[in-house]
Amino acid sequence: MAVTVRIPAPLRPSVGGASSIECAPGTVRDLIDQLEAQHAGFRDRVMEDGALRRFVNVFVAGQDVRFDEGVDTEVTDGQEVTFCPLSPGADPPAAALVAGGSGMVGRVLIAGLVAGGTQVVALARSPRAIEAVRTAGARPIPTDLLGLHTWAAELSGIEVVYHLAQPRLGPPLRRLGVRRRARDAAAGTAALLGAMPRPVPVVVGSSALVYGDRTAAPAAEDAPLAPHGPGVPAAAAEAAAAGRDARFVRLPWIYGNEGLARDLIVGLRTRRYRIVGPGDNRWGLIGAEDAARALRTAATAPPGPYNAIEAAPTQREVIDALCAAPGLRRPDHAPPALAGIGLGGALSHALAASVWVSDDRLRSLGWSPRQTWRSELLALTEVDLPRAT
Repeated sequence: MAVTVRIPAPLRPSVGGASSIECAPGTVRDLIDQLEAQHAGFRDRVMEDGALRRFVNVFVAGQDVRFDEGVDTEVTDGQEVTFCPLSPGADPPAAALVAGGSGMVGRVLIAGLVAGGTQVVALARSPRAIEAVRTAGARPIPTDLLGLHTWAAELSGIEVVYHLAQPRLGPPLRRLGVRRRARDAAAGTAALLGAMPRPVPVVVGSSALVYGDRTAAPAAEDAPLAPHGPGVPAAAAEAAAAGRDARFVRLPWIYGNEGLARDLIVGLRTRRYRIVGPGDNRWGLIGAEDAARALRTAATAPPGPYNAIEAAPTQREVIDALCAAPGLRRPDHAPPALAGIGLGGALSHALAASVWVSDDRLRSLGWSPRQTWRSELLALTEVDLPRAT
């Protein structure tokens, strides 16, 4: 057997446009030597002074060689090697499709892609969603996931797909509703991938709740899945994309002017939110801008799961930080079963769980959070926030 070397778009001009090349087993250095013999100049694109360039990562069977033996890492028969150039000068994809682009993270993602020179088309059904993606810089496709197959002409030049169009998971979220949304998530993901005229890289915005309640230690990407609450539809979407050229970016609670942060602040203002359970569970957090950058970073990485997180304060610490703002009083507690009357049992138990992950894999690709949850949540308490629609 041979070793398959995957070549991403920025490096393909140096190997005659090939997306993959078969090489003989050996070390990573041996593979680079083989590629240099076939395509003079390749070595200089990925190595400097006998080591990998700072902004080039190499993955063997999905593992970053920097955490192994570097260029001396052994590659055996049948394994797959991927080169990932991360330099700021890397060419962006010419065209991208964003499903779920009208949401909080989707709008930021579209704006970042467009700023980097990518043409973006985005699914949007309602007039509000169409205006949102158009304002962010995308050209709207007025359909949903199940109707996308009728827009083949619009998809012909797409080089990467970002799938953020998961079913709505707002309260009340009950267990029966979770199962129904899981079926919808699987069907929508299958329809999206089936509509593409050719295989392209796919980045799925998933949830860190696929790992379940992480009370003892943060979950790495190879941790077993035990999804609950909003993690169940996310796991169903991942399963529907399994075996494809897919990356799963597992995000904790996302803050911004919509979603959890908005609901917390509005709930505290109206004295309707109560701390679910004791409040000592970890609430992994990430800002919408950092989440969008994580999705873009994963697009050039090898297929597989990637965690992204900024911090993991406790639920009580988040509430205390918010209640430092004038007019917000610290709430009392409610057992998950009682909180579930209004929130739904699936959501109340998710809010009482510890959502906690490690993200070394994504950080090795050059991503790190830039937002700060405490200051940004406090800033949100000073503005009028839209109610859920």
